[in-house]
Amino acid sequence: MLYCPRCSLLAEGTCPQCGGKVREPRENDPVLFARTDALHAAMLEPLLEEEQIPSSRGATVGAAFAMDGGMPMEEIRLYVPYGAYARALELLETIEGAPADEP
Repeated sequence: MLYCPRCSLLAEGTCPQCGGKVREPRENDPVLFARTDALHAAMLEPLLEEEQIPSSRGATVGAAFAMDGGMPMEEIRLYVPYGAYARALELLETIEGAPADEP
């Protein structure tokens, strides 16, 4: 897998999001590993912390929308260093109960 420094995505060939050039990933490159909702993010972040995997949240999308129940319909993007990406995906699988698809 190669890395798009502009989008923080892993890809083969060109970046699927921006179409830009990709390069070999570096150990500390921030990689998008999950696009999820607030509930799953709240379950994932403590697991990452427990495993001493640094993470950060990206911008949320759709926070202005609300379902009938009042829950915000937002997408939370979680990033981890490339060196911890594989382990972070394993933790994601424990939350979702199935093998994780790459974001």
